[in-house]
Amino acid sequence: MVICSDDYPKVLFIQQSPLHKELIILKLSHSLNTDVGNNSYRELNESEWDNLFNEMMKLNYLVSEDFDDITKLEINKLITNSSSVFIVTESNSIEKWKGKGIYSASSLPIYDEYSNTDTLGTMVDDQIKKLQSHASMNPLFLLSWTLTQSSKDAALCIVDITGISSSIITLAQRANRVLSEKIYPEIAKKNYPNIIYIDNVIDDQATVLSMANNITKYMDEVKSRQVVIDAIDIIYGGNPDIQPPAGFKKLPHDLNKGTGGKYIYLCYKEVNITNSSTLEWLC
Repeated sequence: MVICSDDYPKVLFIQQSPLHKELIILKLSHSLNTDVGNNSYRELNESEWDNLFNEMMKLNYLVSEDFDDITKLEINKLITNSSSVFIVTESNSIEKWKGKGIYSASSLPIYDEYSNTDTLGTMVDDQIKKLQSHASMNPLFLLSWTLTQSSKDAALCIVDITGISSSIITLAQRANRVLSEKIYPEIAKKNYPNIIYIDNVIDDQATVLSMANNITKYMDEVKSRQVVIDAIDIIYGGNPDIQPPAGFKKLPHDLNKGTGGKYIYLCYKEVNITNSSTLEWLC
């Protein structure tokens, strides 16, 4: 999303397909000013953060409302008409940017602890242990499925012809190769990550795993509630306050929005499942 030039970052506009409305969260962390010399790298100062935020204001679909906790928002309300983009930052100098699309890290309360190793087995064991211990205890759990370069890796990976040192891409390939193999069994045990964080996204493996995670979690919730959708109905009328039939719930999204016609809503009716064999068949 952000390309760094010699002066200031140049922001690529986020494009939207008419068929795909997405919630996008750009988390800005681990800032370094690399223009001050190899031995003098430092975090961005307030002026440099402001320059970056000014560039970020050019993004399409930037959400400008002031929310204290993004995780409390309903996704379907955020992407009703278009994609929504949030910028979350570690910077402490955002007071002037409140209500303009810049949010502090406290607005996105998540458990996010990477393993800080370039050894695959160590990272796998560490992240699974954290998933098992913390997934059910925090608002959001971020599975940091990443390997971190050692100092030797960073210094030698470009010129090393022996293959002993590794680039970030090489490390990512090792980690991503075992992502589904290692994490889906944990999902089956009801250890659900909320965010799967990987490097070098080149295929849909993480997407497929995320879908499996969501479906498994949903079916687990259905079993615990023993509630399923029994019937659906469509209602329409001249105003958005039209009520659903008795026993039905109305989804708050006008299916005819923007056409100039009547208000149209989808309704559904839930029923309790009391027969366990019937529930197993539905799942």
